[in-house]
Amino acid sequence: MNKIYLVLVMSIMTVNIYSQNPIEKEGSKINYVDENNLKQGLWRIYSENEDKAPKGKIFLECEFTDGKIDGIISVKKGKKLQIAITPIPNKNKATFKAYKRSKEITGYITRSKKGTRVLDLEGNELSKSESNWIKERIEFFALTYGGTEELKKIISKTANTKNIDGKKGSIYVSYFVDENGYVRNAKVIKKVVETKDEEGLLAKEALRVVNSLPRMQPAFQGFRFVKVKYKLPIHF
Repeated sequence: MNKIYLVLVMSIMTVNIYSQNPIEKEGSKINYVDENNLKQGLWRIYSENEDKAPKGKIFLECEFTDGKIDGIISVKKGKKLQIAITPIPNKNKATFKAYKRSKEITGYITRSKKGTRVLDLEGNELSKSESNWIKERIEFFALTYGGTEELKKIISKTANTKNIDGKKGSIYVSYFVDENGYVRNAKVIKKVVETKDEEGLLAKEALRVVNSLPRMQPAFQGFRFVKVKYKLPIHF
């Protein structure tokens, strides 16, 4: 029987191993998507070190009503508010108020194809140190809630060696994680096949595994949740 395993690519986050809707975490029910695919209630997005969040770690929270943010977006470290973000309706920007040590910083956050910009209230760029400090706290990767080890477990449980008939190789799959954390549009982008596989069994199984992955934490950039593209190598 072949061993199916997973290698994660650095800087590429993978999929959520939890299928609950809402997610139950840190004693709260969060990140609920209703039957109309609309966000509702309390949403929290965790930093890369989410296994220790929110205590001592950066995380983001906001309230949704029928898919729209209700109030401010709070970026916190533990219980301490670091940045309050208020999206401007029908505008591709938001106002913010940040608290860096004893200093209060106010201005705008804008998003374009070139990325996130942080400006003062007059529309001028902030200093590099202030801008970087804020950007580091308003950009969140799509993450698993249970961590890489749990992701490996679900890949192992989902993948079925009977479906590949003894074939060996590596299949690289690209996919999108949408604004609600669902995996979409999985496609094979590269094949490294060690044995003959005229029927494409390895690619079929890799796609089946990726398409079976449960909802994850979506990415967040600047002042909104965004769809992002990732890739995942699966080795048979």
